[in-house]
Amino acid sequence: MYFSGQGKVFIAERDSTTGQPKSFRFVGNVPELKVSLAVEQLEHKESTSGARLLDFRMTKEKKCNLQFVLEDFTAENLEMGMYGTTSVLGAATVTAEEFPDDLVAGDFVRLANPKVSAVVIKDSAGSPVTLTLDTHYRIASADFGTIEILNVASFTQPFTAAYSAAAGGQNVAMFTQPSKERWIRFEGLNTADENKPVLIELYRSLLDPQKEFSPISDELLKMDLEGAVLYDPTKVADAVLGQFGRIVML
Repeated sequence: MYFSGQGKVFIAERDSTTGQPKSFRFVGNVPELKVSLAVEQLEHKESTSGARLLDFRMTKEKKCNLQFVLEDFTAENLEMGMYGTTSVLGAATVTAEEFPDDLVAGDFVRLANPKVSAVVIKDSAGSPVTLTLDTHYRIASADFGTIEILNVASFTQPFTAAYSAAAGGQNVAMFTQPSKERWIRFEGLNTADENKPVLIELYRSLLDPQKEFSPISDELLKMDLEGAVLYDPTKVADAVLGQFGRIVML
């Protein structure tokens, strides 16, 4: 029987107390999924023949590694790949956000919040003067909160901005969480054998952060993740489940 697989990958955090998975999440399209098994051997050579012949071999270590590719650009996948924390941006009303000093025409300034509206910029004179939109500055991007300086004239710097920022949008902060043990579940189809179902489960996987992130590319963005599948002591006595994972030919 030949095998060529496709299917869905689900990932759950593993409960360290019970060894069981918490709620699963479908991670979207996964074009590549690889499980690699390896052993480290202790080898001994005899010393009597003059040829140093191998006369003993013992397995010292067993390893299982995991690699897969995510294509769905979601906050949950980014959080997993970046050891991150996801939060929802709230609405904000800003009254006097200070700009960098010594700005000149052609400079760009980043507001602290995205999705801005009702922007008013003033200088720092004793009686602050209001700059004129599209004469002294322009809103280069309301979504990104980017301001371009067009003419500083004789204004007193630093400038300050008052504006409103809309709620919404997901913020993923990098490296704000420790690595988490996860349960990987593949519900697959053997397309080389009449789409017969195949189940693969890996009980205790520890993923590394994604190696690279390519937001500028001519190709669809892919998140390459890899890690180790660890020995699960809660499965030792279970001949069905094994100690690392299982493959079920349904």
